[in-house]
Amino acid sequence: MFHFSRLGLLGALSIGACLAQACPALVCGDSEAPTSCSTNATADDARWLLNRAVAEVKVDEPKALASFIHGDRGFRTMDLYVFCIGRDGRLDAHPDAALMGQDARQLQDDTGKHFAAEMLDSAREGTIIEVSYRFPRPGSMTPVSKTSFVTRVKDQVCGVGYYP
Repeated sequence: MFHFSRLGLLGALSIGACLAQACPALVCGDSEAPTSCSTNATADDARWLLNRAVAEVKVDEPKALASFIHGDRGFRTMDLYVFCIGRDGRLDAHPDAALMGQDARQLQDDTGKHFAAEMLDSAREGTIIEVSYRFPRPGSMTPVSKTSFVTRVKDQVCGVGYYP
């Protein structure tokens, strides 16, 4: 079983850069984002980013996954990022390299909820579902409430979460 206990260096750098008002594109996105990188994302921001991600996967799945992993082209902004789980149940896109390739069905939050398994079991193409669980904000190790919007697109289950 894999528990989320750290976000990795990139997550820590992301929040630090935005707090310092530097907000480089790799971390906080580009001018397409609906709000500035110095704010916490909203549900509307998360839905917007997920819809944009879905469109990218439909056009060129490998290129889209690479952009999600690296956070370029505005796919990491504020405290949002895109994650995707492949047909085999393994994480194909996530900003934390330590999670890449992990069996998502084994991931659970600090309450024991297998949130990624719920995503895989419930996601349907053309429909966005909400899955709530506990997960650290970027740059933190302390799990807090998080809600992810999730959908199935091509061979992926992709999502974007926000912290209500």
